[in-house]
Amino acid sequence: MQLLAVLFSLIPAFVVGVQAVTAPNGSAVHSFIDTCDTPDLSPSGKHFLLWAACKTRDRLDLDKCYGDDNGNVVARKDGKLSDHCSGCRLGSGNRALGCVCKEKPDKVTWIVLNDLITNEDGFLQCYDDQHKGSETCGQ
Repeated sequence: MQLLAVLFSLIPAFVVGVQAVTAPNGSAVHSFIDTCDTPDLSPSGKHFLLWAACKTRDRLDLDKCYGDDNGNVVARKDGKLSDHCSGCRLGSGNRALGCVCKEKPDKVTWIVLNDLITNEDGFLQCYDDQHKGSETCGQ
């Protein structure tokens, strides 16, 4: 009976986890993995672009969001991930980013995308960087 009470007490925490919060400019900010469909990672030249269908089909240059720290992928504004890491891919149901960095060439290091990347009114964002050159869904 106590176990059941504990489980029911956790339900509001899960519900709160998917609710929108408000950005300083008043727009709605959502967890991108819960509000966007078909996340995909594609190379563009030397950079890695994260694509997802939110309100629009949007992309975000991960060099603006992640970098390398001693061979590990880390959240870092303008971290220039592609200068230090390669072979990046999505994993864990598209919730994580894994890359091989120069300092650890035999190891894939992973980071959870949803800890940093958000969906702000249909656009992918990290820090204050947002790509607004999206494609409208269905086009």
